[in-house]
Amino acid sequence: MEGRSARAALYVVATCALGAAVSPVYTLALRWWPRSPCAGVAAGAAYVALLGAVEVFSVAAVTAYYFECRDSKEEEVVAAHRYRHAKLPNGDA
Repeated sequence: MEGRSARAALYVVATCALGAAVSPVYTLALRWWPRSPCAGVAAGAAYVALLGAVEVFSVAAVTAYYFECRDSKEEEVVAAHRYRHAKLPNGDA
């Protein structure tokens, strides 16, 4: 795989793995915590916080990837324009 493609695949795999890890943690927390309304609210708040952290990571990773690709594309465009040939008038009209 190319460097950029490998990084994109890594971002996707990391985000999916983090998202998949949150659900079992929440299930275990509900199973082991005492059965009280406060404990349920605390488990729900922790679950939302973990999912929020996964979402922040995902957005930050995709944003960084976007700007990295955009910067490299701009460098390619600048390099291509640097060697562009200009047509000179030769009197054939």
